[in-house]
Amino acid sequence: MEHVPALDEPLKKTLGPATAKVLAEQLGLHTVGDLLHHYPRRYAERGELTPLTELADQLDEHVTVVAQVADARVHTFNGGRGRRLEVTITDGAGRLQLVFFGSGVHKPHKDLLPGTRAMFAGKVGMFNRRLQLSHPAYELLSGEGADREAVDAFAGRLIPLYPACAKLETWKISKALDAVLPAGRSPITTHVVPAQDKPHFLTRAWERVREEVEGGHQAYVV
Repeated sequence: MEHVPALDEPLKKTLGPATAKVLAEQLGLHTVGDLLHHYPRRYAERGELTPLTELADQLDEHVTVVAQVADARVHTFNGGRGRRLEVTITDGAGRLQLVFFGSGVHKPHKDLLPGTRAMFAGKVGMFNRRLQLSHPAYELLSGEGADREAVDAFAGRLIPLYPACAKLETWKISKALDAVLPAGRSPITTHVVPAQDKPHFLTRAWERVREEVEGGHQAYVV
């Protein structure tokens, strides 16, 4: 029978010491219950590109966005000894610049081709009066280097975007949750209810969320 971890089980036992240490030090998560109660801050629907215009109010904050590469160019400096990769991503309404330097240029230059869709995570900064992410982590959602599980998840369900940190991106938190939840859990079922017509349904929805989480399951209310 598959092992289902208890809510008070240390994450070190289920995820290993390295991941558990980052979750504890960066997010204050120590047990399976802590991780299950680390709720997403929002959800990205299938094919949705996060509005980049919302980042103007999140300067110096660590964010995760889902966007598409519009342009990627390598610039040299110091007589050709230095290299800088500038990638522009877009959601059709806004644009954001990603910057990579030095030895960190090669892989993103290969991965982030125009038209590629990905999740990007990093700290919002400002340079020359333009918002940017410097050396962001990323998870490809299209192209040859895309992680098959990430692509399938993006195509098949809502993507939970968790409160994250520089050392642990939202997709890694999602994978940690998958690791502690039973692999044979039931498929997701969806019920759309007009909450404005039946407000008491919201109360019951949150009761169901609590019941599911306490039972070691994931639950989504959108």
